[in-house]
Amino acid sequence: MQTALRALLLLLLSWCISQSPLLPLLLQHIMRIPNVALAALLTIAVILIGLCHACSSPAQMKSNIDALLANSSFGLFRTTPGVYVQQLNITTRTWKDLYTLRHLEYHTPASNNKVLTTAAVITALGPNHVMHTPILGTGQTPNEPLLCIKGSGDPSMTFAKLQAAAKSLAQRGVSSVSSLVLDNSLYDPSFPLGWQWEDLPYYYGAQPSSFILQENVMDIQVSPGNNVGDPLVITYTNPTDRSLGLVRTSLSTTSAAGTPSTVDVSWRVGLPNIFVIGSMPLGSSPTTIPAAVINPTERFSAMLVTALQGAGITINSVSIGSCQQPNNPPVTELIRIDSDSLGSMVNHTLQVSDNLMAEIWSRYLGAIYGGPGDATNRGLSAVSSILSGKLGVPASSFRQRDGSGLDYGNLVSPQALIATVKHMGEGPYAAAYKSYLPNSYPGGALYSRFRGTPAVGRVFAKTGYVSVVSSLSGWVDSDKLFSILLDQSPVAASTRKRVIDQIVLYIADLCPMQ
Repeated sequence: MQTALRALLLLLLSWCISQSPLLPLLLQHIMRIPNVALAALLTIAVILIGLCHACSSPAQMKSNIDALLANSSFGLFRTTPGVYVQQLNITTRTWKDLYTLRHLEYHTPASNNKVLTTAAVITALGPNHVMHTPILGTGQTPNEPLLCIKGSGDPSMTFAKLQAAAKSLAQRGVSSVSSLVLDNSLYDPSFPLGWQWEDLPYYYGAQPSSFILQENVMDIQVSPGNNVGDPLVITYTNPTDRSLGLVRTSLSTTSAAGTPSTVDVSWRVGLPNIFVIGSMPLGSSPTTIPAAVINPTERFSAMLVTALQGAGITINSVSIGSCQQPNNPPVTELIRIDSDSLGSMVNHTLQVSDNLMAEIWSRYLGAIYGGPGDATNRGLSAVSSILSGKLGVPASSFRQRDGSGLDYGNLVSPQALIATVKHMGEGPYAAAYKSYLPNSYPGGALYSRFRGTPAVGRVFAKTGYVSVVSSLSGWVDSDKLFSILLDQSPVAASTRKRVIDQIVLYIADLCPMQ
């Protein structure tokens, strides 16, 4: 009887493996267990009956996707979808197109644009690359006539790093500085031309610049005033921000208790301040708002002075200029502030969809590769050259206007995204780059979207969302590539996400290709 049950179990396992791509690993682990008891065999059999399901053919997947996109309940008839699915033949090691819908056409990619930018910077520099922010001086102590810090655009710069640098200078014997100069010539602070002005006061619209501190974002705590009609009260996390007066509350008010809160932040074009607007009810609890810094170089300067003074170094004057002006004394590097590794920063960029970092990668490449035009255009040219020259992505398959995807003028085809992901998956940094993408493992950024489905732990993909666009591009397992862009869609973002996720589940259900 026991022998018969063992045979039945093996037969059931064999059938499951032939029908589903999910169970080979399970079989390996089960067959390593010696002397499996009869009760355990029965339990496993019951579990397998629930787990096993027939995988689908490419024709079934295509039919399912077509029916989904045509389903009137989703209201997608005004949406412009772009869908591209490829699968690897595990015997011939060649990729085959399984589904194509407007895959050669341009679509607004939203944050899928970051796939192009991050792939270019990792390909060009490698995940171990470190950015250096040098502090230059004459080396005279204790009275240093000139101290100059040259901005590198390091987006991992923190106040703690400035404090450590100030402490190092003090240990070298510097106790006073006649002139502190900040050189922001790498690229002037500027927004990409296509960024929407209403995004700029928010953390996700922080300004790219040569000098970045805490990602050019400040946390402000907003509370109601003491009386109805009073402006709202703000408290800064960093006292230096308070001294700079970066936030105004003149457009806010304290409302009557029990009324809804409408507090928000805004910006007035041409002014160097963020405005807290709206109202908070009297007696309500404080709320914290991460607001963008409109004047990043000035804020960096103030924070650096605070750090130097905290280390016992006095500063006589501060200016923004060049480290190599003719009337300046010759300077050499005294110390440097190193960034986090490029790999860890790109991981952060993709996991949280960090617009500032993505824009910096583009500009940083532009500074390295050079060329005509401003920092943004040089960067976009550099990204395009790397993708087309080193990764084989057709240059005509995309047109970037920024590094992040916040610009609605970006135009990218599913073909470009799949080509980029595919080549990154075959290159020297394949494992690293795949790990940078959001994933559907428990705890991963995509887990909540695929929890309770066969796609758990199998999806590695970049998300994207701006207004009427939702996107997702990446891998299912290591043999299925996809890019899904739902463009110009008037339906709710939650509906678009449901459609995209269902397409991914159809892809995950594919039988292995041999």
